[in-house]
Amino acid sequence: MSMNLISQNKKFSSLFWTQFLGALNDNLLKNALIVLVTYRGISLGILSTQSLVAAAGAIFILPFFFLSPISGQLSDLFAKSTIVRRVKEMELVIMVICAMGFLFSHFELLFICLFLMGIHSTLFGPVKYSMIPELVADSHLLTANALIEVGTFLAILIGTILGGLLVSFDHGELWISGGLILCSLIGIFFGYKVPRINPPQTQLKLQWNPFPEIFRSSNFIKKNILVYESVKGISWFWFYGAALLSLLPIYAKNILLCDEHVVTLFLGLFTIGIAVGSILCAKISKGQLELGIVPVGCLGLTLFLIDLCSATPIELYTRVQSTDPQVLKSLTQFLSEPYSIRIIFDLFFISVSGGIYTVPLYTIMQHHTEASHRSRVVAYNNILNAVYMVGSAVIIMGLNMMGAGTISLFLIFALMNLFISFRTYLNLPHFTLRFWAWIVSKFMYKIKVHGINHIPKEGPAVLISNHVTFIDWLIISAEIRRPIRYVMYYKYAKSKWVFNFLKKHGGVIFIAGAKEDPLILKTAFEQIDHALKNNELVCLFPEGFLTRDGNIGHLKPGIKQILEQNPVQVVPMVLINLWGSMFSRHPNRHFFKGPRGILTPIEMRVGEPIEPQNARVSYLEEVLNQLFKK
Repeated sequence: MSMNLISQNKKFSSLFWTQFLGALNDNLLKNALIVLVTYRGISLGILSTQSLVAAAGAIFILPFFFLSPISGQLSDLFAKSTIVRRVKEMELVIMVICAMGFLFSHFELLFICLFLMGIHSTLFGPVKYSMIPELVADSHLLTANALIEVGTFLAILIGTILGGLLVSFDHGELWISGGLILCSLIGIFFGYKVPRINPPQTQLKLQWNPFPEIFRSSNFIKKNILVYESVKGISWFWFYGAALLSLLPIYAKNILLCDEHVVTLFLGLFTIGIAVGSILCAKISKGQLELGIVPVGCLGLTLFLIDLCSATPIELYTRVQSTDPQVLKSLTQFLSEPYSIRIIFDLFFISVSGGIYTVPLYTIMQHHTEASHRSRVVAYNNILNAVYMVGSAVIIMGLNMMGAGTISLFLIFALMNLFISFRTYLNLPHFTLRFWAWIVSKFMYKIKVHGINHIPKEGPAVLISNHVTFIDWLIISAEIRRPIRYVMYYKYAKSKWVFNFLKKHGGVIFIAGAKEDPLILKTAFEQIDHALKNNELVCLFPEGFLTRDGNIGHLKPGIKQILEQNPVQVVPMVLINLWGSMFSRHPNRHFFKGPRGILTPIEMRVGEPIEPQNARVSYLEEVLNQLFKK
């Protein structure tokens, strides 16, 4: 992931630092307040210290339920830069009031300020995510989202640590008050640098009643299945993450018998891991939207949590728990335990998987939503996130009342997430298979691609390629990001199970000769016709067989019939240096072609698109041979 987007794109960098400082202030205030309430034993009326700590999170998140629909409308109705500036000015006023609350130990006032900061975050959320597509090019959208995620979680980490640290100093109230006001002032500076973006909906009538707007946004989102599934996926992550974050302190204290410094380590690992996962997602995807990585990240959330449970020695959670603070292990003592490294490894990669999982979903939500509704979609997502987080807490409370221990809860959430992983895969089978094709091909070959820009980014097209090996489709899928419907000879899928799997999950179109099976042939042309009318890419190997000498044979006339029904562009391409591999018909074939072994260099050459009126079979054959001999 390139950090140049922050250093070179001043428009985006202004938004980045504005949201970073806002998230930092949120967590500075929240954690400083929690630490003071905890260690001073503060109670307000009938609310005990423990109740106040639990209430702090609820107070902060409460505005998301009833203000998100209004904030989404405001973001679509008014210039987003204006909203950013008003929100940052509001933040400064709140921080000045906070300073008074800290200096005079007025905790009722501080909880009111925490509620006001929840309003501040509710208003800023839709602006932040809906502005990103308008500040960066589509090619940088995933990278921008990854950077925003990194910035947000680093701000949470820094704010959480500093909040507890500053109030522990002598005159801590003065330190925390000064820090809050300073962050607000710097945030205002960057907020005024955010460029003006004209509102997309100047005729929108503001609806103050949130409930009709929630249902209206829900109905709008459901019309776009990709956006709808993305919003649900993001909310699921917050459901899962909220459960883990609430269980980690209990796990550290009651299971591992460790003090608060170990809890801080765990929370730090979780936050840093999300940031690393976001960066890794952008690196793997090369800055482009890669949906196939989403189920992989989701599966990682389950596997590493299960391993965390396995890494915890059974005697630690089967004994009667001790709550005597004198027996709690320090950070150094915990790190000296033989099981500590594996636990740290699992916690870190749980959060890395979370970063990999969420960044593409945020990108889909932004990219596939019309600008006129984008802020309201983000606002609806924020509401759903809040609902899922509350639901997570309710489930934990209910399971606790039924006697479920911490390890049992971890396993229950891991199994729930496993179900979501399979569901995510079933919703994105083509993208997932394409991602695994990329992984496998990169392990086997060093691929050099020429002319990839000739592949249309949208709309229908027929791709034609020479047929060298049984895995030509894997090489092509690894390099072309759009889903591709491959036309395959039906006898290649010898078993019924393979046939059905490739047809259902890979979108493969099986074809047969007219004399072999007329019904399969007729069905194949109908499926090709439907795919092209649905603006999909269809890939043919028009030779009709695997080459027996490495050269390109004569093309079958079937492509002529396809283009007569659907006059679309034809994109020619050839694969070079695969002849001789284990998957070819070379008499002396090797798994990794030749003595060079792993990462054998191969080429994929993509020619310029050919208009349908020029796509005669003889001409296409000539073009493929020219590309091959180039």
